[in-house]
Amino acid sequence: MKNKYFNNKSFTLVEMIVVLGITAFIATLLIANMHSGGESMDLTSEAQKLGGVIRQAQNMALTGQQINSSRPAYGYGVYVDSVSYKLFINDYEGVSYVYDDGNDTIIQSFSFPDNIEMTIPASAFSIIFTPPLGEVHASAALPLNISLKYVPINLNRFLKITSYGQVDVFK
Repeated sequence: MKNKYFNNKSFTLVEMIVVLGITAFIATLLIANMHSGGESMDLTSEAQKLGGVIRQAQNMALTGQQINSSRPAYGYGVYVDSVSYKLFINDYEGVSYVYDDGNDTIIQSFSFPDNIEMTIPASAFSIIFTPPLGEVHASAALPLNISLKYVPINLNRFLKITSYGQVDVFK
């Protein structure tokens, strides 16, 4: 005779397969999210680095930083193109506030990592800070909005430089 109230406290094979399927799905999502999170951190780090170099040029102009025992009268600047940027001394003796590859002195050069590029503005630009007040001069209209893009997954970070020299980095 069968017991009508028999209580079986085990899982069926179907229940086990469903639980394993859900667990595998969640694990896949977490691994994919962790991978894109690293790329997001790399892009944010690169945007912060570019912002820091722009602030460095501004600080050099404000503090009267001397290079080779003299302070450049025409300021310090950053030249940015789609794959690299340069911190430079504006050596041009005149009212030119653009980077001149033949005449300006490069202090330091940087390259964006392989999968990161500047997409906005579409062309290269210079931003120069002149001593002693750190006045801002740019080869593009201010405020200058810059977009860095992690190309494989179309992820962006943005920098904004105002006419007062404020540099903000945001998502």
